[in-house]
Amino acid sequence: MSVIEFFAVLTSVIYVILAAKQKLSCWYFAMASVLLYLYICFEAHLFAETGLQIFYIGTTIYGWYHWKYGNQEAEDAVPVIDWGVKEHLFTLSAGAVLVYLIGSYLETHTSAFLPYVDSFTSVFGVIATVMGTRKILSNWLYWTVIDGISVYMYAIKGLELTSGLFVFYTIMTIYGFISWRKEYLKSKAESAEKISVGLS
Repeated sequence: MSVIEFFAVLTSVIYVILAAKQKLSCWYFAMASVLLYLYICFEAHLFAETGLQIFYIGTTIYGWYHWKYGNQEAEDAVPVIDWGVKEHLFTLSAGAVLVYLIGSYLETHTSAFLPYVDSFTSVFGVIATVMGTRKILSNWLYWTVIDGISVYMYAIKGLELTSGLFVFYTIMTIYGFISWRKEYLKSKAESAEKISVGLS
């Protein structure tokens, strides 16, 4: 398990660094990491996280496709966008309901470890992943919370390397947010300038 966990952590680190830099190649390392963590989470009885890894296989393929072909241009052509308050409120409310339902089921019908914590990181991991594939800026803020909680969950389970990985992830979410925000603000300024020129 330690060797598998080491390579899972390594590919995950490479993935998040490349994702923060908006490099298309990040998705190749994402796929390697997902497959390794699929095995690790199942063995650790983190069943919601296991299901999340299966979901990640699909989003990894979609993320690669959208980043590469979303604007029929270069790999970084898809612009960074963001949600408004209404979208966040709806997402947080729906996510909370799903966490409760999945957590209750796992607690009652399985031998899941920390079922509600497992459900929280999994449900909101799905949400943040989808946001990331669409280049929604605030996905990094969602990940800050998810990753911080994951540090505790994996540490309690005895997966020290993975817990350390999530400490790194938590730090990287700040870098990723700052990096994407610069492009987001630049894109907004360029759009405003084009509108201004069009009206003049």
